Amino acid sequence: MPNQPNYPIQKNGYMGVQRTFLQTGQIGGTNMLGGATAITANNTTIFRAGSPPCRAMFNSMTTTIGVTLPVDNDGTLTVTAYKYDASANAAVALTAASSNLEGLVLREALRTQYLSTASAATLTFDAGDTLEFHVISNSAAIDTQPAGVVFVGEFLVLE
Repeated sequence: MPNQPNYPIQKNGYMGVQRTFLQTGQIGGTNMLGGATAITANNTTIFRAGSPPCRAMFNSMTTTIGVTLPVDNDGTLTVTAYKYDASANAAVALTAASSNLEGLVLREALRTQYLSTASAATLTFDAGDTLEFHVISNSAAIDTQPAGVVFVGEFLVLE
C-alpha cells in the first residue's frame, strides 16, 4: 500500500486554499452574546462580525437559528451579508437577501453564496473593511423575536 498523506484532502475547488471564518455572537434570547439587540420591526438591524485576520475574499454566508424561530404574521425577515468598505465609507452587498428567516428549520444551516455579479474587488476585504449582516423587516410588528441566531461569513485567504 502506498504511503498516505497524514492530513485531510480538501474537495476540488478548495485544493490548496486556506479558509477563515467570522461569526456574530448568539443573537436573541436571554444570552445575547456580543450585546446584540432585538430585530426592529419595519427597519434594518445591523449585526457586525468584525474583519478577517488577513487579506481575504468573501465566499459565502451561513445562517443558523438554534433556539427560537421568528414569527412575523404581517411581513418577512431576510438577511443580506455586506462589506463595509472602509476606503469608500459605504456598505456593499455581498449576497442576495436570503429566504425568509421564518422559513428556516431550527438548528439547520442555510448557506448563501456571494452575488454572481460581484467583482473580485467587491468581494476582497482589505485592512479596515468589516463584515456586516443586515436583517430587514418589512412588517408593522415582529410577533416572536428569534433566539440563538448565528451568522457566519466564509472567506478564502488571499495572503
